Amino acid sequence: MRKVRTKRGEHFGGFNPAISDEAAKRIRAQIRSWRLHQRSGSTIFELAKEINPVVRGWINY
Repeated sequence: MRKVRTKRGEHFGGFNPAISDEAAKRIRAQIRSWRLHQRSGSTIFELAKEINPVVRGWINY
């Protein structure tokens, strides 16, 4: 259970899923390792074919 704030600014304990800071760091490191800015020879469809399964796994996590 995590602390959640309402629109009026009140706090309560509620279900608010999130990933840990360490998991977020690993995801950012993985994205940087793809070096997308250096892959201008690939089409958007080729990049999506490679990246989508990984991103789908993160979303399911």
